[in-house]
Amino acid sequence: MIHEIRKALQEEFAARRARAKALGETKRQKAYVQCPELKYIEEQLNALHILRVYLKLRKPLPNQVVETMKQLLPELDQGNAVQVEASVARLKQRKQALLDQLHLTEQDFRPVFTCTLCDDTGFLKDAPMGTPCNCAKIILVEKLREKANLPSDLDTFARFDASLYPDEPNAELYGIPQSPRQHMLKMKEICETFVERFTCSDTPNLLFVGRSGVGKTFFSSCVASGLLEQGVPVLYMPVSTLFKPFAAAAFASDEEKEMLQVLKDLILNVELLIIDDLGSEKQTATRYEELLEILNTRELNGRKHPCKTIITTNMTPKNLFDTYGERVASRILGTFDVLRFCGDDIRLKRKMG
Repeated sequence: MIHEIRKALQEEFAARRARAKALGETKRQKAYVQCPELKYIEEQLNALHILRVYLKLRKPLPNQVVETMKQLLPELDQGNAVQVEASVARLKQRKQALLDQLHLTEQDFRPVFTCTLCDDTGFLKDAPMGTPCNCAKIILVEKLREKANLPSDLDTFARFDASLYPDEPNAELYGIPQSPRQHMLKMKEICETFVERFTCSDTPNLLFVGRSGVGKTFFSSCVASGLLEQGVPVLYMPVSTLFKPFAAAAFASDEEKEMLQVLKDLILNVELLIIDDLGSEKQTATRYEELLEILNTRELNGRKHPCKTIITTNMTPKNLFDTYGERVASRILGTFDVLRFCGDDIRLKRKMG
């Protein structure tokens, strides 16, 4: 998976740069059609720039350069640096005059990058070397989401169908005083508020609890969709794959370690991390420590920038204590708002209906 993602990222940015250069070049060719003299002047200037390099280095001119200069600037003394500089200045002035006539600037011929912060390289220009651009994070999250088997067409709050939930209260069956329909409409409202107030420091993490088929994954997908539309990076990780970057690094090649570290950093720092189906993973002591590291690190990062987490689970709060112990369970229950999902099994309803 790691190799595929890296290759996909490289191909995506290469394609973006190619498109950007093509857009600029298309404008240049249109200008040449309107003004053939402009093309000729640019060819002369390009040749003069090559000639200047050789003169500066005091190296003999290759025959190809000599012949090209004779064709483009037959009157020029190729060894006369003063004359070369004068020709450059004259041609630049004429080029500017032609551009003015066409109502163009040199900027119009430059690549039209999708992201001007990184010029479609994936790394910020005005930052320490190797600093990932936000656009790279968004693409990486999208590729990871695809690998995590989320549908390409994410669920949205508009698709929520309240009629799938019973409208009659049954406290004994559902464990709540109101009807599941009323209750789930309230859950929808809370999740929508989470999206709207995502960047607010007082917006809490969310723990979705409830048995299978009552809408936990649906609502986490709705939240992901809403935030992705706002350009917020979202990482969806089934708990079965969540710990792989932590455990697999010891047995990985140097190249794989690099990508595993990228994924680990993303798990610890991405704006929204969705951990799906907590409790279904293989239970080991190291898993508890890794989960605690994720929760603690994200809580600390959340003090500096939005770093929220949604966890879905079939476990009750008591089950969390029994399975993960007090350190992990208290960390979750103490820093997450618990949303209880209830109702009949929607998947079964749809299958039978």
